[in-house]
Amino acid sequence: MNYVKENELVHGEFIEWVNSLRMDRRDAYKFMQVAKQLPNDGTFRHLENTALYLVATLPEEERTKEHVTSKGEPKKTDEMTVKELQELKQKLKQKLKQKDEQINNLSDVITEMNNQEPKIVEKEVVIEKIPNDYASNQIENKQLRERLNELEGNLSTIAQRTPRNGRKVL
Repeated sequence: MNYVKENELVHGEFIEWVNSLRMDRRDAYKFMQVAKQLPNDGTFRHLENTALYLVATLPEEERTKEHVTSKGEPKKTDEMTVKELQELKQKLKQKLKQKDEQINNLSDVITEMNNQEPKIVEKEVVIEKIPNDYASNQIENKQLRERLNELEGNLSTIAQRTPRNGRKVL
């Protein structure tokens, strides 16, 4: 049918030709889609027309996968009944709808975020800066501590030499 439509008939003659075969045009289009989508390797030859059409209208990557039926049985599409194929198509359609909803929700969030005024956040940042005279103050502090220790030592020596009664020892 695909060949005849593409090569032997002019525009508008295809429907007349299909009618001359006493075939419904929707069935003809289904057969044409099956012929375009499914390989001619015999894998799907045992399926009836409706099942063939259902398999042909599945996304290509889903045709060769193993799917779990509603009864919990793992099957490939060429092993499924028409009902199982219809259920699979419905399940895939539902997954696609959920993904579309997620994309729309994310798109809405992005749009909302793009439309928001930016929030200005003010923070006080404390930067500890070492004063320019820090090193010289450290040296001076060390020298003063050493002098203090020296004076405390002298005071201790003087206190040991002085008797407790307050009189000086000569």
